[in-house]
Amino acid sequence: MVEIRHETPYFDDSYAVNSANLGPYGTAITSELMPAVDAHFRIINARWARTVTGGSTGGWETMAQRVFYPRLYSGAWAGYPDPLDFHFHQNINVYGDPNAYYELHAWTKFPRPAARSTNGDTIWTTAAEITGSWPSATTAAPGSASATSGRRCTGPREATATPPPYGTRSPGRSTMP
Repeated sequence: MVEIRHETPYFDDSYAVNSANLGPYGTAITSELMPAVDAHFRIINARWARTVTGGSTGGWETMAQRVFYPRLYSGAWAGYPDPLDFHFHQNINVYGDPNAYYELHAWTKFPRPAARSTNGDTIWTTAAEITGSWPSATTAAPGSASATSGRRCTGPREATATPPPYGTRSPGRSTMP
C-alpha cells in the first residue's frame, strides 16, 4: 500500500490532477512517481494489481484518477467524496438555482438554510445572516433587512442581525458540538 502526499505551496492538497493554478500534479503522480515506486519496490506492475481508494477529498481524487487515468488502475473505492460537481453543493445548485440566498417557489420564497446541526435544527437561519449581506427593500422577506429603514422585517421566526460565534448558544437555537 502506498499513500501519496501531494501538498502544494498554496494548499495542503493538489487534488492529484493537473491544474492551471497548481501545475501538473496528476501527470507527475502517474508518469513520474508511480514508475519510480514500481522500480524501487516489489510491486506487481500491472493494471489488474493496482487500485486506488480514498475518503472525502481522497474520494474526489479517487474518482478523478479513474476518470483521467482509466488505464492505470483496475478499481476504485471512493468513500464520501467531496462534491464531484456543483448540482447541490452546500444546499445550492450552482448550475440551476437563480438565487443562493432563497429557495424560489411559485408563490413565495423561503430563506435557504446556511448550515444545519446533526439534530435538524437550523444553526443560522440564512446565508445572508452569516455574510451580513441582506436583500434590498424591494425583495424584503421575513427575517431580512429593509434597505430604507435599516430595521429587520419580522416573520414567524425572528433572528439576530449577526450570527453568534461558533460554539456559542443563542436562545432557541442549538449549535453543533
